[in-house]
Amino acid sequence: MNDYFRLAVFVALSVALHWLFLWGGLPDCSGGKKAPPSAAVQLDPQKNPEAAIRLKMLEKQKEPEKEEEEPLRLSSNVDKGEDAPVSAPEPAPPEPEKPEPKPAPEPEPKPEPKPEVKPPVEKPVEPPKIEPKIEPKIEPGKEPVKQPVINEPVKPKAVQPEPAPPKKVKTAKELEQEVEKLSKESKSVVRTGMTSAEYKQHLQKMQLGKVKGKLTPQLLLAFRDVSEMMEIHRYYGMKVVALDPSNARSVVEVVGFGSPDVSWQKIDNFNWKVFSNRSFPRTSPYFTNLKRRMQQAGVIGEKHDLYTISPSSVDSYMRHKQLENIRRNGLAAADVSSVIARFRKTDFGGWILEVNQIVLKDGRLIDVADFELAELR
Repeated sequence: MNDYFRLAVFVALSVALHWLFLWGGLPDCSGGKKAPPSAAVQLDPQKNPEAAIRLKMLEKQKEPEKEEEEPLRLSSNVDKGEDAPVSAPEPAPPEPEKPEPKPAPEPEPKPEPKPEVKPPVEKPVEPPKIEPKIEPKIEPGKEPVKQPVINEPVKPKAVQPEPAPPKKVKTAKELEQEVEKLSKESKSVVRTGMTSAEYKQHLQKMQLGKVKGKLTPQLLLAFRDVSEMMEIHRYYGMKVVALDPSNARSVVEVVGFGSPDVSWQKIDNFNWKVFSNRSFPRTSPYFTNLKRRMQQAGVIGEKHDLYTISPSSVDSYMRHKQLENIRRNGLAAADVSSVIARFRKTDFGGWILEVNQIVLKDGRLIDVADFELAELR
């Protein structure tokens, strides 16, 4: 209310000063009559400003206290002298009551996060490589040569034929036929590119002494002719002798067999220390005739037979060749009855033994490739 009262006082003072300046005097508060002109002149604020201020203060003291304040009116037509009611400002609406804060709801439990399922990663597909086509150069004035299109034939898969069952040798006669068949093969020289001294070093690497005392199957040797046999016997130091099984000390040696001047001599207390106890019977027609001649000469009896004997070192070489070829073909010496072999002439002038076939005790005949020839070639 104090603010409204002050505003009403200010408006009343403004109206009074307005009347004072315009009409030269203050309005009569009781009847609304104008003051005399002399009073207006005396209270002219321009001529006597102090009197005007005192007059304002006196008017404030003389105003009767009213139980209810009349609304002040503002003059909208000041020039016409009409009073306009001034309405007091409406009181401000009461502030709305602030609503009491509601308790915050309890937070809902957060759901457990589901494990992320990674989508499958697709591997990039590499585009097929396109090889650029190289076009032939065309010279001016010449027609291009058309290249024929060659379609490579599709190679059929090689079908390995089933190995034929090995041949079987049932009798001793069939075995002799196999030896004879081998003896009729053409002669050929083995090319080794070695010297005689180098071949001797090769023999030393074989360690021939390890075969001593080992069980060795029967060895069947195939000779092409008598002259070849005589040359091989001479090269290896072999001898052809007539032996009596009941008296091994009495030996008749055949000298110069294969020649017209063949002869023989009897040797008592023969030195077997340098020779092997393994012997090879000589039953070919040539030796059959030679045995008859010696019997007619009274040198040997009916119990004597002709055999080839070899020095111990040579026999160790032949035993090693037999056992090593058997081993390299995945066989056991105890399952072998005999081995068929022949001698081959070499380019360094010597002879080497070539094992060709292995005869098993069940009669199967297995062809083999000699390991030594494969190493020397």
